Amino acid sequence: MNLFPLFPTQIVGHDLSEFPQYRNKIIRYCYEQQKNNEGVKISNNGGWQSHELDIDILEPIYDEVSEVLSKYLTTRFFFGLPWININPPQTSNDRHTHPGSDLSAVLWIKTPENSGQIELTNPTYYESFNLINSVAPEFKVSPSVTINPVEGRIIIFPSHILHRVLVNQSEEDRISIAWNIKVE
Repeated sequence: MNLFPLFPTQIVGHDLSEFPQYRNKIIRYCYEQQKNNEGVKISNNGGWQSHELDIDILEPIYDEVSEVLSKYLTTRFFFGLPWININPPQTSNDRHTHPGSDLSAVLWIKTPENSGQIELTNPTYYESFNLINSVAPEFKVSPSVTINPVEGRIIIFPSHILHRVLVNQSEEDRISIAWNIKVE
């Protein structure tokens, strides 16, 4: 038997080369924003999420991510304003998508062990529910995939992919910064 992957969903992953030199400064900035701003309730389930912000200290990171995306995309792209997610222990983010965007990015800033994986749902799950649940496990067609957060790693995925962040089961906060990307 031969299997051929048809229309795979691609995710761009990249470990930032200079992240250790930015990490503590970004963490301080995130906590400062949390202290001084009420935040919003969008997908956060008990955690804190900022409004969209113009975060100047991310400029070197944007430059590196732009370089990576330029190798992947053949067209121009534009970053939307980022927002901060702070998930204390026992908090999570509910399933959601990012309508009106082409790609979504998440950058993990602080990720204690067991602080919550991101779960991405198979985009054909609802249309192919019976088929997906009938395929033998060794062929690895699953309803969702989880990715462990790693400090300094960014993942970029299609904005229409339903995703959530699982419960932070650590004793510390989990911090990420996310933003959307439009492609021309």
